[in-house]
Amino acid sequence: RLENAWNSLVQHHDMLRVELVDIETQRVSQDPTRFFTSIDLMTCDNEEDAKSQLARWWQSISSAKDATLFAAQAFSYNGNRCRLGLIFNYLSLDGFSIKMLLRQLALRYQNLDAFIPSPAISFRDYVEQVSPSPKQRETAIKYWREKLETLPLSAALPLEADPRTISNSQFKRRSLILSQDTWQSLKETTRQQGITPSVAVLSVFCEVISRWSGGRSHTVNMTLFDRQPLHPDINDVAGDFTSLVPVGYSPDRTKTFIEIALCLQEETFSALEHRHVSSIFVQRERAKDMDMTAAALPIVFTSTLGMSDELLKETSDVGFPQLSGGGLSETPQVWLDHQMYEYNGELHVSWDSVNTLFPEGMLDSMFTVLENMLNTLHSSWDLPLDPMLPVMQSVARRSLNATGLHQEERTLHHSFFEWASKAPERTALVAEQTTLSYGELAYRARQL
Repeated sequence: RLENAWNSLVQHHDMLRVELVDIETQRVSQDPTRFFTSIDLMTCDNEEDAKSQLARWWQSISSAKDATLFAAQAFSYNGNRCRLGLIFNYLSLDGFSIKMLLRQLALRYQNLDAFIPSPAISFRDYVEQVSPSPKQRETAIKYWREKLETLPLSAALPLEADPRTISNSQFKRRSLILSQDTWQSLKETTRQQGITPSVAVLSVFCEVISRWSGGRSHTVNMTLFDRQPLHPDINDVAGDFTSLVPVGYSPDRTKTFIEIALCLQEETFSALEHRHVSSIFVQRERAKDMDMTAAALPIVFTSTLGMSDELLKETSDVGFPQLSGGGLSETPQVWLDHQMYEYNGELHVSWDSVNTLFPEGMLDSMFTVLENMLNTLHSSWDLPLDPMLPVMQSVARRSLNATGLHQEERTLHHSFFEWASKAPERTALVAEQTTLSYGELAYRARQL
C-alpha cells in the first residue's frame, strides 16, 4: 500500500524521475518504472531496536558512493507499531517540496485515487524561464563587490581538526521543541518589536555563534526558498528552488538586543533584495584575495516559517505520517546547519553538524544557550547580552577566574630586599655595560 502510494507520486512528479548526468546536468526520465521503489519491512524487538536499526540503515545509504534520490525502509515493533525511515536528496528537492510530498504520500496512502493537482508547468519550464535581467544582475554584482569591504568572514569557531583533513563528514543532530505557549508568545513579542519570527531566531543563532567566536562579527549563509510566482501552479511543482545569500552579523555592546536584531533584519532584507547573484559568487569573489577555505561560508541558517507549515499539519490530520523526530541532513561544504519549522503550533529547531570537526561538548553548550535565550525572549527582549552559559560552564569559569590570594600589607619594595637577603648573588639588573646582583643593587639603594 505504501509502495503504491509513493510510486504513484513518482509517475506524477517529473523531479522524482530525475537522473544526475553530471555535476551540472539533470535529465528527467520518461520511464517512471525505473524509479519505482520497493519498501522492505524489518521486524524489530522493540522501539529502541527499531531506532538503532533505522540509524544503521541511514548510515549505509548516506555512505554509499552513488547519489540516492529516494529511499524508504519500515521497521515494525510491538506488533502494531511501525517507524518509517525516508531519505530525500536535496539535489532534486527542497524543503517545501519534501513537505508537499509527505502530505501527498499521506493522502495517497489513505486513498490511492486521492486527487493531487497536476501543475501546468514543470520544474524544467521554471528553470528555463527564471533568470535575472542584465540590469538586476549588474546591480547585484555591484552591491556585493562593494559589500565585500565590510562583510565579515565566517565565524572563527574553535575547531578540533582541520576541515581539509576530514574525509568522512558524519553529521550529528541536536534538537529542541518550543512549546505552543512559548512559541506563540515569542511570535507575538517579535511582531510587537517589528521583527519577523525568522529574524528573531536568526538573531539568537548569530549571537550564540559570535559568543563562541570571541564576540566578533561573522557571516552566515541563509537558505532562500525562492519560488518566484511565474505561474499560478508553481506551489504544486516539486523541485529544488533554493539558493543561498550571505548575511553579516555585527554584535554591538552599546546597543540593546532588540536594536541589534533590527539591524540584522535590515541586513537580511538588503541581502534578499540583491539575491540575483548567489552566495557562491560572493565566496568566489572573496577567494580572489584569500584562500578558498577562508572565503567559505560553512555555517547555514534555514527556516521554512510561514511557508509550508500547514502542509505537515494536514498530514497529521489523516493520521499519517506523524513526525517522530530523529531526522538528519548532510550537506557538502557545510559545518553547521540550523534548521527550523513549525508543526502542530510548536517550533522545532535542529542543528546538524559535522561530528568530528568541533571540540567535544562545545556545540552541546552552544545549543543549550540557544534554547535558554529563546525561552527568555518569549517574555521580554530586554535580556542582557552577557553570556547565558550552561551551569557547568559557569561553574568552571568562576573556578578558573578565582585567582585572588591573601596578601599581607607591605611596601612595594619589601620583596626585593627579601630576595637580596636570600640570594644576593642572583642577577637583578642588566644594563648596557653593567650587571648588578641583588646584593650589589640593595647596597647601592641603601647608600642613596
